[in-house]
Amino acid sequence: MEVSVTVFGGKPEYSEVLRIIYEFMCERTLKELPKLKDFEENPYLTEDFFGMMGRFLKYSPEIALLSKTLQISLQLAEIGIGYSLFILQIIICVFILKNLNEGVKHIEVAKTIYMFIENLLGLCDEKNEKFSEIHTVKNNELFDVNFFLFTRKLLRFIMIENYGQRYVAKLIETLKEVPVSAIREYVRNLLIDFVVLFGQESQLWFQEALSPVF
Repeated sequence: MEVSVTVFGGKPEYSEVLRIIYEFMCERTLKELPKLKDFEENPYLTEDFFGMMGRFLKYSPEIALLSKTLQISLQLAEIGIGYSLFILQIIICVFILKNLNEGVKHIEVAKTIYMFIENLLGLCDEKNEKFSEIHTVKNNELFDVNFFLFTRKLLRFIMIENYGQRYVAKLIETLKEVPVSAIREYVRNLLIDFVVLFGQESQLWFQEALSPVF
């Protein structure tokens, strides 16, 4: 699915087929991943799911943004940030049971979740010309560019009102608790993105998340 949207995401003649497949895959997968424990027990499914959503956000964002599963996906991303804390248990397995493959696998899952959030933040950036360039050239009478731009603004509003503070709090907790350098690099970059994108709003999120530390 990730390969399909990468290849066909910019072609309007395939948009309806991709939309149907996306909705179907999301609805089926969401039944399997309602809580963090399910993420931990199904790392391959978790990686595939967030990988698929991340690719759609990048190559065919109008499908992901207009999906009826968007709100649930945002909630799962919040849960998914906590997946990194589960990696601490995996690290113990690596050293005690010498199960290196298991540790590497779960680290890759966490990175996939962070890449999904990175693409999500990219859509919140009104100055990001990449999406405008991709979609204004779409020769598709069914595609409403103005509505797509409105939806991006709505996503930004949703992030500010509902998810930004919660994401930042979980990312900071991950930065404090998880010693894996690859994970910490992703988390640092995401926190920087939140500051750049949301400015003053993000200052309040950071103050609240860091208040127990000081």
